[in-house]
Amino acid sequence: MIAAVVALVALAAGAGIALLHLRSGEQRDRYEVLIELESSANRIDALESETNEQGRVPLTVQSELTVLLDGMTRELDVLVGEGVPGVAPIAERFKPYKPLIEEEFAMMRARDFEAAERLDAAVDFDTIRTALRVAAVRADAVSERSERLAWAGTLGMMVVGVIALTALLALLDRAGRRRVRDEELQRLAFADPLTGLPNRALFEERIAQVLERREPAVVAFLDLDDFKRVNDSLGHAAGDRLLEICGERLRHALRATDTVARLGGDEFAVLALDVVDPQSLVDRLFAALAAPVMLEGKRLHLRASIGIAATDSGDELLRNADLAMYAAKGAGTNRFAVYTADMHVHALARLDGREQLERAIEKEELVLHYQPIVDLDLGRVAGFEALVRWQHPTRGLLGPGEFIPLAEETGLIVPLGRWVLREACRTATAWAGAPYLSVNVASAQLEQEGFVEEVACALRDASLVSSRLVLEVTESSLVGEDSAERLQALRKLGIRLAIDDFGTGYSSLSYLRRFPMDVLKIDRSFTQEACEDGALLQAIVAMGESLGLVLVPEGIESEEQADELRALGCRLGQGFLFGRPVPASELTGVATRSAVSL
Repeated sequence: MIAAVVALVALAAGAGIALLHLRSGEQRDRYEVLIELESSANRIDALESETNEQGRVPLTVQSELTVLLDGMTRELDVLVGEGVPGVAPIAERFKPYKPLIEEEFAMMRARDFEAAERLDAAVDFDTIRTALRVAAVRADAVSERSERLAWAGTLGMMVVGVIALTALLALLDRAGRRRVRDEELQRLAFADPLTGLPNRALFEERIAQVLERREPAVVAFLDLDDFKRVNDSLGHAAGDRLLEICGERLRHALRATDTVARLGGDEFAVLALDVVDPQSLVDRLFAALAAPVMLEGKRLHLRASIGIAATDSGDELLRNADLAMYAAKGAGTNRFAVYTADMHVHALARLDGREQLERAIEKEELVLHYQPIVDLDLGRVAGFEALVRWQHPTRGLLGPGEFIPLAEETGLIVPLGRWVLREACRTATAWAGAPYLSVNVASAQLEQEGFVEEVACALRDASLVSSRLVLEVTESSLVGEDSAERLQALRKLGIRLAIDDFGTGYSSLSYLRRFPMDVLKIDRSFTQEACEDGALLQAIVAMGESLGLVLVPEGIESEEQADELRALGCRLGQGFLFGRPVPASELTGVATRSAVSL
């Protein structure tokens, strides 16, 4: 833009010099004037295409333009006074632009484009083009009638000035349009495309501004509970709509001075200023999400885990709120937690734990123990469940409860589960009597596109018959369409499927009818009540039998429980009564007996 404006000043200044010569009596051919006007117009067009859109008008150029405008206004007044035909309406049209253009020059210094927008709205380009055509015709006519070409030269200078001004207005118009475009690009860069809320980048920028101004503020980090189930069961379109509703509710629940952003996925964040009591903010957020949502004919409840961090907790506001959110999620659904310094310590410990677990998988520090599943009538082994342990180099043998949650949280459950499957298949091949092998499969594994081929490869490499493998999945793994397809594909391979810990998840009959299950493993909590109030357990057994499922109660610890379960119709059972999980090397005597069929 600088180059174009400077050139325009030079062009108009040159025309002004020519005008002075003409006014002093110098004679010039009218065609020379017209040719000069035409070349000037062409040069203006070229300058427009060469404009540097990121330029800034220097103060010297602004001053020169102001002088030019003042001179042009005076010349127009003179021409009007001399009665030059056609000049008066042109002068009237251009006079109102002068203060707007002067304001634009001033605004350019402050990099403010509001004046450009006002000028853009005021310009009538059709009228300008008409005025230019009239001026050119008048110049030609005056030149033919007069022996002195002073009027023609004067009018020629005016037309050159008009062309220059028109080009300048076009540039300013383009600047206004560029501002609109830049604002749109900025909006796209700093807005979440789904909800229209600020995104993570803008949210972090506003946090930085608050910290720089040392303003008291609170950040709330929200993670929707069980959102994945909505996506898997109702589809991504329904999930997106739920996120939109969540964003709308949070926005309406907050003040104009607060900022709510979608950080990505099912995570939202709130920056609230001058919060006296964080509990009141949490109450507002929970209240905003409380009303049920109807989607796809389903009644859904929005629940979230919320982490709170205040500016006095340090500069890492968003990180601290995130850590607090994880603490809240660990305590259950629809909970909140306020950041404390020990959460950061725990986060570092979790990071260290992840690194150690990665090394454990690579260095084969993991070991498998096997717990027998027996026929309750015959007392003979039907199969074994593979249960992973971690032989930690300093802490000793760790049970799954001490590292499986970490593996699930960090995504390491996928490589860990892959190792368990391959190692268990390899071990089971050596068992005499052909007992079946039961292996737990995490939801994250089942979601992997290549999971079915992975299982087939493990069986093939171990030379294990597919009918001897039972894969245990949780009820929460059954909610997605992809899961249904993969389970069907596994069944086609001859693998049998079991629902693990039935009764602790969604416990939906529709899932049992829809998915090709073979085994129903009843959670130990129902087994423990078998001798006290077995009504619910009896209902589960009856339901399983009606669906043709093999029932395997877990956690059997006494003969009394075994007798009660046997009387209810349970064929198989598992628990400490029949044996604790032990390494494969200790199964020799048990596994060599003839196993009963599943």
